[in-house]
Amino acid sequence: ARLSAGAAHRFYLVGGGGGAGVYWGDNRAGAGSVYVSTVVADILFHKIRKDIDSSPHQKLSNRELQVLQLIGKGHSINAIAQSLFKSPKTISTHKARILEKLGLKTQGELIRYVIENELLAN
Repeated sequence: ARLSAGAAHRFYLVGGGGGAGVYWGDNRAGAGSVYVSTVVADILFHKIRKDIDSSPHQKLSNRELQVLQLIGKGHSINAIAQSLFKSPKTISTHKARILEKLGLKTQGELIRYVIENELLAN
């Protein structure tokens, strides 16, 4: 059975019992393949699965998530800065990093992301 980690990486589960392992490369044991033990394969599989299952906003810091939620509620940069006792420049920097981490370009996309991912906290 092949475990896929995206187009750039292919993992093949081969063998059985004590000889089971994962080869990286093509589906042939031999030249160009890298053997990984079943323990390492399990760790890799769970890491890949976690990366696939995680939402982009889970990579935000607590402060960035807080700023994202306030922007989603329609607060201005100045209002957010005042409520968090930060400068507007700091909040603008948080917003720029949020946009980058989420792969978004506009505030409209940011607000849509908040709504679609149900990130509006009470």
